[in-house]
Amino acid sequence: MLGLDYMIQYQKGKENIVADALSRKEEVGNFQAISTVVPNWGEITSSYEQITWAKDLMTQLAGQPANQKGYTLSTGLLRYKGRLVIGEDD
Repeated sequence: MLGLDYMIQYQKGKENIVADALSRKEEVGNFQAISTVVPNWGEITSSYEQITWAKDLMTQLAGQPANQKGYTLSTGLLRYKGRLVIGEDD
């Protein structure tokens, strides 16, 4: 989780419904909870507009989502051989 930007917020017992439900063993029923992380890629995708080579590559990949050099474009994110591309300015 070191590479993620996240915030931990304390919630009182009554406000934290999931934790409250899981801690009540005496009640009848099954409780299940799934936590997921939904990343916000806005900073990365908007940075592509400031980088000349990234803009050119995105234009090329708009017609075909993959090229012979290993770059792909999916949901607005550039990837190289499956890894997220975070570019630096020219």
